[in-house]
Amino acid sequence: QYEILPLSFSEFCHFRGLEANVYSTVNKPKLITAFTEFLHFGGFPEVVIMQHEHYDRILQEYYFVMLYKDLVERYELKNIIAIKYFIQRMMVNITKPTSINKLYNELKSLGVTVSKNTLYELAEYLEAIYFFMPVPKYEPSLVKQSSSDKKYYCIDNGLRKSLSRTTSDDNGILLENLVYLWLRAQCNMNQNIYYYKGSKECDFVVTHGTDTEQLIQVCWDLSEKSTFERETEGLIEASKKLNCTNLTIITSDFEQQIELEGLQINIVAAWKAMLQTP
Repeated sequence: QYEILPLSFSEFCHFRGLEANVYSTVNKPKLITAFTEFLHFGGFPEVVIMQHEHYDRILQEYYFVMLYKDLVERYELKNIIAIKYFIQRMMVNITKPTSINKLYNELKSLGVTVSKNTLYELAEYLEAIYFFMPVPKYEPSLVKQSSSDKKYYCIDNGLRKSLSRTTSDDNGILLENLVYLWLRAQCNMNQNIYYYKGSKECDFVVTHGTDTEQLIQVCWDLSEKSTFERETEGLIEASKKLNCTNLTIITSDFEQQIELEGLQINIVAAWKAMLQTP
């Protein structure tokens, strides 16, 4: 079996006929513009080929195929109201730890009858059809890891944008979702992706067997002091707890190498990192 995800950014550029030369000053503005499109409209080939024309209609059709054929018909599900609400809430909550128990209580308060076990099964079905992808909390204990809330990421940014009703600027959420898909595409069978949460947080922990290989924070804009401190403090705490010194912050377009508390932190631009990946 081979796992095929929507287009990567380098594949997106290939579809658009763009030269993926990150060192060309002529190419750079074109690549950044292309990355903005990719960030918001995703990587489903049909959407890219259509130059995003009618992308809402195309992605809504994909959604209904996934909902009714892949999910409802395959698993013989009946409670469509609960399923649609569950998907919508998970879509809004991507990149954040999601409590299935909390969603169960929300549905209960709305008068929708559904069992808690059904919702846990639904989360597994949505993972099986590649609608959402779970990221567990990093815990040395398998029991603690299993009982902790997972983060969920969507298969495609365009699909998330098309279905989400949020009106706020969500570049940070879209970037983190994109970074997860990029990391997943790179990981082999022996690697896993987690998130870290102690007194501080770190977005991604990449492991190989029992070893922690890399710690990654994702932040759209690091210019505010409080944001910079939050992101670096999370990396440093995770570094000390997990004994890992390969530390990265992925941003929209800022690059720098800094040293804090004796640790080197690489700040990289997402579009450039994604084009330089083999």
